[in-house]
Amino acid sequence: MSIIVLSISVLVLTFSNTLFLYNENQKIINSDVVSPIINLDKISILSISNEDSIIEIKFKIHNPNQRSVILQMLKYELYGNEILINTGQIGERIVGMMSSSNYFTILKDGDVIITDKIIIRKNDDIKEFWDSMLDDNIKWHVKGAIFFNLSSMTSGEENQNSFDLYK
Repeated sequence: MSIIVLSISVLVLTFSNTLFLYNENQKIINSDVVSPIINLDKISILSISNEDSIIEIKFKIHNPNQRSVILQMLKYELYGNEILINTGQIGERIVGMMSSSNYFTILKDGDVIITDKIIIRKNDDIKEFWDSMLDDNIKWHVKGAIFFNLSSMTSGEENQNSFDLYK
């Protein structure tokens, strides 16, 4: 009987530690890997004309692990006032042999800011959104996923985590 009680208390302690490590934008992949924390740092309208607009999106990514993390790719969908404006990706997933270094190394307990620029062409389908851009009155929503490994492309498995952010 005492063996069963001891096992239950160990489970509760382990479960309690897991809850302590978890927050809104973070996911524990396994006992060695904690997902990087993704924040929407800034969305800026760099220019706007009668034909098109250039928007810059910046993500701040924090690595809470005690080892470096390689961020292979960040895929996202950008919504303005709940209208899908753009789908994009920064970096690329490694398939087969590595031929380029289009990924980001995030040092232990470190941050990196990654940026993407988007060109939007004016059309009748996004007239309300365009007017909101002119008035600088947009509610931004970004959702997507990151793909990452610990410290080396060849060590461990690829991990992934989804995110859903508002600005």
